[in-house]
Amino acid sequence: MAVNFFSDSTFNCDNFNITSGSTGKPEVFITTTGNNNKPSVLAFIKDKGAAGADADGIGGISFVSDNDAQQQTTFGSILYSVESATDGQEEGKINIGVAALNSGGNNSANVLQGVGNGQNVTDVTIGLGATNVTTIAGTLTMGSTATLDNSGNLLTNAATATNLVASTSTAVQLGTVELGHASDTTIARSAAGTVTIEGNKIVTENKQLHTIPSNFFDDIGTTKHYIPISSQSVSEQTGDGNTVVDFLVPCSTKVKEVMVKLPSNTTGSGDLTVGIETASIGATPSSKSIIETETVTIADTNDNDIVHFMFDDTTHATIGQNLSISIQANSDLSGSANWYVVTILEYDLSTRHTGSSAVQTS
Repeated sequence: MAVNFFSDSTFNCDNFNITSGSTGKPEVFITTTGNNNKPSVLAFIKDKGAAGADADGIGGISFVSDNDAQQQTTFGSILYSVESATDGQEEGKINIGVAALNSGGNNSANVLQGVGNGQNVTDVTIGLGATNVTTIAGTLTMGSTATLDNSGNLLTNAATATNLVASTSTAVQLGTVELGHASDTTIARSAAGTVTIEGNKIVTENKQLHTIPSNFFDDIGTTKHYIPISSQSVSEQTGDGNTVVDFLVPCSTKVKEVMVKLPSNTTGSGDLTVGIETASIGATPSSKSIIETETVTIADTNDNDIVHFMFDDTTHATIGQNLSISIQANSDLSGSANWYVVTILEYDLSTRHTGSSAVQTS
């Protein structure tokens, strides 16, 4: 049955029920037939005949169905209210919620809440609770920039906009961070906690590099020699534990590299070995333990060439130990010649002694 109203109609009643037992019914249609670009409107109007107030409810839609005990239960709702009723500063609020096992059967804002908050600003909250999961099927765009893809990876174009890039295989705090363009400065952190800028390690206040030049004149032959790493003398020694070749370590120390310039007249070929040796507190300095050695093969054509002895990135000596650097060839590489040596150490000054004056026995 069709009922036609040819003018505005008003129904003044408390409840208006439309009931049907037919499948998929009842249906409500609001149709506009005007040849214009204006839409149909379903308006919820609150005219309380008095000044409006914050938190005034304006309108709501409830979605009610039976539970398995045939109890009528609200499974979802959309509610609109006044956030601020101040004249000239009006702000609204919308809550969209679903039933979420709470005592009331429904939380009106556990899906989405939007609140006006100043000029052209809307604060939005999605989800409710620490274990809430919010899934975005596609790309997340922030402002006008596509920021995260649907795998959670920060996109390259977002890096250009925000001056921040994370490697696509790791979280931001564990991956590679680029400042500015990819061809500019790159900061990276290794699993061991070493931070580098364009491959160069960042040295903190407590991590400092120190170099010790050690030049001497000798025919070292095949005898183990200890290079002078003390500032007292520039004389190499074949015996260990004296004041010339021992270095008292002030804190945890790594021997990063020993660099050697070969003689001007390298007459022989063979292996040249540089070693790190230490003696602990309480032990005689002349009785050391070999911590690490590095060996490089030398040719008789390597006149004036440089040899780099690179050691493991590990602590070789700790506070209070005696440290010495040995050099030995397995064949006679030259006659008496000038040897130019530099040792590069890394200090961890956070391990130095900071207590009161005292005897250290271990």
